[in-house]
Parts: sequence; C-alpha cells; structure tokens
Amino acid sequence: MGLSHDVKIRGTAAPEWPFVCPSCYRPEPDGVFVMRSSRIGWHQLLTLSWAFGSRPKLRVPACRGCAKRMRAERWGRETLSWVGLFIMVGVVYLVLDALGLLPSGPLRRWAIAGIFLVVVIPAAMVTMFFPPVLDATASGNNVTYEFKNKEYADHFRDLNQDRLAPMMFEDDPRRGGTA
Repeated sequence: MGLSHDVKIRGTAAPEWPFVCPSCYRPEPDGVFVMRSSRIGWHQLLTLSWAFGSRPKLRVPACRGCAKRMRAERWGRETLSWVGLFIMVGVVYLVLDALGLLPSGPLRRWAIAGIFLVVVIPAAMVTMFFPPVLDATASGNNVTYEFKNKEYADHFRDLNQDRLAPMMFEDDPRRGGTA
C-alpha cells in the first residue's frame, strides 16, 4: 500500500518511455498500452472539452497481456467509481430522507452536494492508497504522470530530465523535486 510516484513534464508532447513494462517490469515489452490522460481545469468543465478528445493520448510500451489487464483495470476502476458513487449518493439520500434529516426547499440541493462530497472522499482515498500501475493528469501546459512503482518512475524521470516541470514539493526528491 502506498502513494503514487509522480513526475511532472512540461508540455503535452509525448514523453520518452522506459522500454520496460510498467506492470511486470519485464524488459523489451511486446505491446503497447494506449490511454488518454485525465485533464483538469475550470475551462474543461465550462467548455466540456474533456468530452471531445482534448486529452493527450499516451502510447506506453507494455507486454500485450499486461496492456490488456491495465486497460481492463482502468475501465473497471472508472466504471465502478462512477456507478458506486451514484449508488452511494442515492442510498445516503434515501436514508436521510426516510429519517427526515434532509432539509426542504433550496437547502436540499446543498445537502445533496454535501452528500456527494462525503461519498467522494472514500473513493479518492482508495485511489490514493491503491494507485493504478500508470495514470496521467494534464493541467494547463503540463502533464503529471503517476506511477505505482518507484523504480519505473525514477527511470521515466531520468529519461525526461530536460522536460521536467516544477513539482509542488520542489525540495522533496520522492515527489519529483530535487534535494
């Protein structure tokens, strides 16, 4: 159990990938794992550009079997997260409503938003403490790559040394900064 190991790269151009499978760490993988990064930012929400392919597409060397498993895991995590989130919000809403604990009128919307936030926290904690093998989040002109394996993250960082962007924890080498 642990946090992801993050590397932040300037720009959205394709980075250089270690020629090692990010899942099983076997050298010279025989396939490619293709995924799109997540994109965060207020303009994404307002323009809905997240739904129309503005997210950088990644092609990561990986074993065919591992690539298939990582694709299924990514799809499963995403689906379970959204379905579970709406089910939990619905259940909590129905229980609070049955107990008469939900306010009426305009405050009801705020109560539902509060329920949503309370339900999101455990889902975020699971993702934080049990990270996927590989994930990426684009924000502005940078992409933050998140790796489950520290050695793979270090190898990736070394290959892309000239493109590193400042991390939030600049003085912490474990989080992408330099000591």
